[in-house]
Amino acid sequence: MFLICVFLPVAAFMAWSFRSSGQVNAQLARIRHAGLPTNSTELDEFYQIESGVEDATLLYIQAQEEFSGSSFEADCRDLPIVGNSELEIPPPGQPWAEQQAVEEFLAEYKGGMQALHKAAAMGGAARFPLEFEQGFHMLLPHAQNMRTCARMLTLEAHVKAHQGDAKGTTEAILAVAKTSNGLENQPIIVSQLVRIAINGIAADLTGRLLPHVDFSDEDLVRLQQVFRQNDFKSGLAHSLVGERVMGSEAFKSPAAALGADSGIPTNRFIRGSNEDLAFYLEIQTDLRDAVELEYPDALDGVEIANDKLRAKISTPLGRLRYVMTGLTLPAVASAASAAARGDGSNRCIDAAIAIERFRRREGRLPESLDELIPEFLEAVPMDPFDGQPIRYLVKKDAYLIYTCGRDRADGGGNEDEGRTDDVIRIDLKSTDAEPDDASSGKSPE
Repeated sequence: MFLICVFLPVAAFMAWSFRSSGQVNAQLARIRHAGLPTNSTELDEFYQIESGVEDATLLYIQAQEEFSGSSFEADCRDLPIVGNSELEIPPPGQPWAEQQAVEEFLAEYKGGMQALHKAAAMGGAARFPLEFEQGFHMLLPHAQNMRTCARMLTLEAHVKAHQGDAKGTTEAILAVAKTSNGLENQPIIVSQLVRIAINGIAADLTGRLLPHVDFSDEDLVRLQQVFRQNDFKSGLAHSLVGERVMGSEAFKSPAAALGADSGIPTNRFIRGSNEDLAFYLEIQTDLRDAVELEYPDALDGVEIANDKLRAKISTPLGRLRYVMTGLTLPAVASAASAAARGDGSNRCIDAAIAIERFRRREGRLPESLDELIPEFLEAVPMDPFDGQPIRYLVKKDAYLIYTCGRDRADGGGNEDEGRTDDVIRIDLKSTDAEPDDASSGKSPE
């Protein structure tokens, strides 16, 4: 009887462990069969610029090196956008007190600016060195440096606009947007979020300058094209490949991977939990499959996967059994919302440019976005959050193009602090202004 009492628990544990190990191996086999990496070495091979695409890495590094160090920090300290100045840059046509100082500053860093424009002309793709074997401790200095590059180009766009140089303004905006391409192929969520933020700078800049710069129709078309090219949902799916590798690698040595402050009980205990690893790989696959769906199903799919995770770790025993999954799984729901905002912003600014092209030809605003089809838009863009057409609202002094935002409810284009709608506002000149009785999707009758 004693032997039976000892043998049965041991046999049950061995069967459970064998079953969990088999689940892990099956998951890894499916990942490899899909041509995706399962370790840091394979991830480094996976992280490549597409064949036939020009590599602008060295140009970005040249610019980043020039835009760094104590001298650069001192030179930009009192300037807007790149420094600490909180003065709002006025619209083109109005006096800008800091314009001369900004022009002199940009001239001083002419070499770096030229490198950025050359990189943009090549398409902006880059492959910065990444040490995937460092796992969650991997540093990403180039990501923040790319933000600096985008800010320098933004400053240049404002200068060109104030100088009346529409072509130069266009080139600067295009370069900002293409700077985000330097992070496009990085299989890291943080890098994809920075990419979305940089693109947001370009979209906001376009919206601010659109009413004040005499862009040619050719340049407006070029701006539309660059915003149509970015696909942040695909970028998020790409990043989950890398996150899955780094998370699964962390199971081998949790204390080293997560650090002394992670609260891991013992390395040995977690290392032996194949059940935890099997569930981690399963939930990561669920998340990536969800993100590859069309909007808004992708957002729904991510929530379903998150619900599955929450159900597993809702009890003390569940949190113990799946402790590494709970600690290493990235905040994909937040990243998916950010991707939807980025894709929605691009769709809205595309429509705003189409409206501007229509207004210049017809001398009026369109009554609805449908009036822009097919010459200025192929179709009315869909709101990533609810799958409905993006909203168009005309006010007395501006028109709004917006998506319903992270709460996935139409707030009527609310621009107040704390709003949830994601709004692109295009100011109207007095000659363009319409009465404030418009409704979503239509201008006033």
